[in-house]
Amino acid sequence: MKTFLSIPLSVCLAALLMCGACGGKQPKNLRTKSAVEQAPTTYPIPTAYEVTRLINEAGAAFVIGITNPMENVDTYLTDAKKAVNIGIYGADLAYVSTYNLEQATRNYIKALHTLTNDLHISTQINNSLIQQIEQNIDNKDTVISIISRSFDDTYSFLVNNGQDDVSLLVLAGTWIEGMYIATYLATTSENAENLLPIVARQLTSLNTLLDLLNASQNADIQPVAKKIKDIQSLFIEISDQKALDKKGAQQLRDKIEGLRNEYVAAV
Repeated sequence: MKTFLSIPLSVCLAALLMCGACGGKQPKNLRTKSAVEQAPTTYPIPTAYEVTRLINEAGAAFVIGITNPMENVDTYLTDAKKAVNIGIYGADLAYVSTYNLEQATRNYIKALHTLTNDLHISTQINNSLIQQIEQNIDNKDTVISIISRSFDDTYSFLVNNGQDDVSLLVLAGTWIEGMYIATYLATTSENAENLLPIVARQLTSLNTLLDLLNASQNADIQPVAKKIKDIQSLFIEISDQKALDKKGAQQLRDKIEGLRNEYVAAV
């Protein structure tokens, strides 16, 4: 059951928390460099933090139970599922930390630590980064700077080191979860009129994401691209008819939630 909880903003974190300077083996099933020529080396879409910051500023209350439980982290067995859920947990981290849920923030950092290690993206999550976050947990601007820098550096590292396909699956997971949260709130919040424009603006980032996914021939990425293409088609159809309203947001939510549930489910 999802519960609404209004909590004041006191600290914001950016989306994915892997390590700022990763190393180690590449995931064995996601090793191709199929999109490396096309993939930009700087983060190409709005981070989950940017989206959750807008949601918070729009006056949306926090919803307990909307994020992917961190207990699911040990149920993901394939490299593709792990990569997508790095993105999903990254978006969840941005959401809970934006609302100053400190223990939940620590829990999602731990979940990301587990998945990045499983994919050999890093031998350890950057301990100095964790220490910096703990030391500055009440300093919003400093925490944002720390995580944003790590976020950008990690994405660039993956692309520059032939792990662009991993980065694309992470991007997809981040977008899916961020939009799931945004559409859920836009269809349930008392402040829906402030949230609908935030949802509508994500069509641009969706177009960018799909272009990147389509440039890859990786067998794990193509099914994701096809399903996100279906979301894009619906999004465009709704946008062409009129300004996004609750009915259109509900249609998007249903479509995104179906895809999201495929990836948060075990295996």
